[in-house]
Amino acid sequence: MNKETFSMFENFMLSCIDDSAHDKEHIYRVLYNALEIAKTESNIDYDVLICACLLHDIARKEQFEDSSVCHAMAGGIKAYNFLVNNGFGQERGRNC
Repeated sequence: MNKETFSMFENFMLSCIDDSAHDKEHIYRVLYNALEIAKTESNIDYDVLICACLLHDIARKEQFEDSSVCHAMAGGIKAYNFLVNNGFGQERGRNC
Protein backbone atom coordinates (compact mmCIF):
# COMPACT_ATOMS: atom_id res chain seq x y z
CA MET A 1 0.00 0.00 0.00
CA ASN A 2 1.41 3.35 -0.92
CA LYS A 3 1.52 6.35 1.40
CA GLU A 4 -1.27 8.20 -0.43
CA THR A 5 -3.66 5.27 -0.12
CA PHE A 6 -2.74 4.73 3.54
CA SER A 7 -3.44 8.42 4.21
CA MET A 8 -6.81 8.18 2.49
CA PHE A 9 -7.82 5.23 4.70
CA GLU A 10 -6.37 6.85 7.79
CA ASN A 11 -8.19 10.14 7.17
CA PHE A 12 -11.48 8.33 6.67
CA MET A 13 -10.94 6.34 9.86
CA LEU A 14 -10.10 9.52 11.80
CA SER A 15 -13.26 11.21 10.51
CA CYS A 16 -15.36 8.31 11.84
CA ILE A 17 -13.98 7.77 15.32
CA ASP A 18 -15.45 9.59 18.29
CA ASP A 19 -14.73 7.34 21.24
CA SER A 20 -11.94 7.53 23.77
CA ALA A 21 -11.79 3.73 24.15
CA HIS A 22 -11.60 3.14 20.40
CA ASP A 23 -9.47 6.11 19.43
CA LYS A 24 -6.67 6.32 16.88
CA GLU A 25 -4.14 4.89 19.33
CA HIS A 26 -6.33 1.79 19.67
CA ILE A 27 -6.53 1.49 15.88
CA TYR A 28 -2.75 1.77 15.53
CA ARG A 29 -2.18 -0.84 18.28
CA VAL A 30 -4.48 -3.22 16.40
CA LEU A 31 -2.60 -2.51 13.18
CA TYR A 32 0.85 -2.99 14.69
CA ASN A 33 -0.20 -6.21 16.44
CA ALA A 34 -1.74 -7.56 13.23
CA LEU A 35 1.44 -6.76 11.30
CA GLU A 36 3.52 -8.59 13.92
CA ILE A 37 1.24 -11.63 13.75
CA ALA A 38 1.32 -11.52 9.93
CA LYS A 39 5.10 -11.98 10.01
CA THR A 40 4.50 -15.51 11.27
CA GLU A 41 2.03 -16.40 8.51
CA SER A 42 2.26 -16.94 4.77
CA ASN A 43 0.24 -15.61 1.85
CA ILE A 44 -0.75 -12.39 3.61
CA ASP A 45 -2.39 -9.65 1.59
CA TYR A 46 -0.99 -6.70 3.50
CA ASP A 47 -3.21 -4.20 1.71
CA VAL A 48 -6.32 -6.02 2.93
CA LEU A 49 -4.86 -6.46 6.41
CA ILE A 50 -4.04 -2.76 6.74
CA CYS A 51 -7.43 -1.70 5.38
CA ALA A 52 -9.24 -4.02 7.76
CA CYS A 53 -7.30 -2.79 10.76
CA LEU A 54 -7.79 0.88 9.94
CA LEU A 55 -11.51 0.48 9.31
CA HIS A 56 -12.51 -2.06 11.95
CA ASP A 57 -14.15 0.41 14.37
CA ILE A 58 -15.53 3.04 12.00
CA ALA A 59 -19.14 2.53 13.12
CA ARG A 60 -18.64 2.66 16.89
CA LYS A 61 -20.31 6.11 16.92
CA GLU A 62 -23.44 4.67 15.34
CA GLN A 63 -23.54 1.94 17.97
CA PHE A 64 -23.14 4.44 20.81
CA GLU A 65 -25.98 6.54 19.39
CA ASP A 66 -28.24 3.47 19.01
CA SER A 67 -27.41 0.39 21.05
CA SER A 68 -29.40 -1.81 18.67
CA VAL A 69 -26.77 -1.13 15.97
CA CYS A 70 -24.04 -3.74 15.62
CA HIS A 71 -20.90 -1.74 14.94
CA ALA A 72 -19.37 -4.63 13.01
CA MET A 73 -22.29 -4.87 10.59
CA ALA A 74 -22.69 -1.10 10.26
CA GLY A 75 -18.93 -0.74 9.86
CA GLY A 76 -18.88 -3.36 7.13
CA ILE A 77 -21.48 -1.42 5.16
CA LYS A 78 -19.69 1.87 5.78
CA ALA A 79 -16.34 0.37 4.75
CA TYR A 80 -17.85 -1.20 1.62
CA ASN A 81 -19.34 2.14 0.55
CA PHE A 82 -16.04 3.91 1.21
CA LEU A 83 -14.12 1.34 -0.81
CA VAL A 84 -16.52 1.37 -3.76
CA ASN A 85 -16.72 5.18 -3.78
CA ASN A 86 -12.93 5.33 -3.91
CA GLY A 87 -12.48 2.93 -6.80
CA PHE A 88 -11.79 -0.33 -4.96
CA GLY A 89 -13.97 -2.86 -6.74
CA GLN A 90 -14.51 -6.55 -6.23
CA GLU A 91 -11.49 -7.32 -8.40
CA ARG A 92 -9.40 -4.74 -6.58
CA GLY A 93 -9.45 -2.74 -9.77
CA ARG A 94 -7.40 -0.02 -8.18
CA ASN A 95 -3.91 -0.84 -7.06
CA CYS A 96 -3.09 0.13 -3.48
